[in-house]
Amino acid sequence: MIASDTLQDALAEADLRVLLMVLFHMTGDRMWLSEKYRPKRDINLIADEDAGLPPEVQAEVIEAAAAMLADPGAPAVGDPGDDLMVEMMRACLAENVPEDYAQMMREEMGFRNRKVQWSGARPAMRPSPVIIVGAGASGITVAANLEELGIPYVIFEENDEVGGTWLVNTYPGCAVDTPNHAYSWSFGSRHPWSRLFSRRDELHAYMVDRSHEFGLRGNIRFGHKVLQTDWDEDAAEWVVRVESAAGVEVVRGWALISAIGPLSLPRFPDFPGAGDFQGRVFHSNRWPS
Repeated sequence: MIASDTLQDALAEADLRVLLMVLFHMTGDRMWLSEKYRPKRDINLIADEDAGLPPEVQAEVIEAAAAMLADPGAPAVGDPGDDLMVEMMRACLAENVPEDYAQMMREEMGFRNRKVQWSGARPAMRPSPVIIVGAGASGITVAANLEELGIPYVIFEENDEVGGTWLVNTYPGCAVDTPNHAYSWSFGSRHPWSRLFSRRDELHAYMVDRSHEFGLRGNIRFGHKVLQTDWDEDAAEWVVRVESAAGVEVVRGWALISAIGPLSLPRFPDFPGAGDFQGRVFHSNRWPS
């Protein structure tokens, strides 16, 4: 049971597009997909929460949602499947969403298990590990899945902590430009984000916390920079040269995954007159003090 005041406060801030889909998902009543309640197309990055609906229709949706969410029970629809998922997305966005999006969105919403699982008994593992370069968001994601599958891996991270871009970027006002609900892992503990677009410190702390939760820390070699990778055709392995404070070592792995981020190295724009620029040049991840 949701407290009435809390529910009303939440509904006052709700995006009616989402609320309409919640009503259909929970009740199964196709009325909520009909033309009367069809949101207007909005191409803004953050769409207007009223969905372009007339005030009287907005009030009707909120009233119905309040009654349903006060004591919701189990969803009437459950997993909508691909066809109904596409229909719901098209109604929600007032756009002809391609069918290919259905499976991905069902995974994102937890209707369909996205994790890779063994089809039978766990096979014998090769002696060399999977090598992951970089312990940012992508590296952590891959490692968490390998950890769950029991596949040996090692992460080489040139910095002294996880986080990637959220570790090295510290410029004033640094924050995510994607709403937090779309910039967090669909697995692991739910994070109580302090705001819709969180600042760098909170995002970095979130990644550090999850690296502990997912059990990855023992497989991360901090302060290790990958210098060179070569494929050994005869051994069917990657040969990786890694540099650390202890010197350069060679590590072999049967698979190599680059998670370094494509925008981590600065590059000056190439246009006529660019070479005449005399100002200071630096990357955002090397913000001057």
